[in-house]
Amino acid sequence: MTGGAGADQFRFINYQAGGTDLILDFTSKDQVALIGYGKNAVANALKTQTVVGGSVTITLSDNTRITFAGVTSLNSNEFTTK
Repeated sequence: MTGGAGADQFRFINYQAGGTDLILDFTSKDQVALIGYGKNAVANALKTQTVVGGSVTITLSDNTRITFAGVTSLNSNEFTTK
């Protein structure tokens, strides 16, 4: 996934996402929306952070794996839930 210039929102919907996704240009202006994952979705996702080769990967409750290329740490400010 590539968002382009400016602030972008990458949306993941519980039980509709699945698989493995790669975000290539995630910046501090961007946000990840976790839709339908529940009120603890962000905390649960952040607990799964692993860093390999200069990129961080998280795993969501439906086993969706998201890798953020060139990002070595994520925080709750970069997420929203719906």
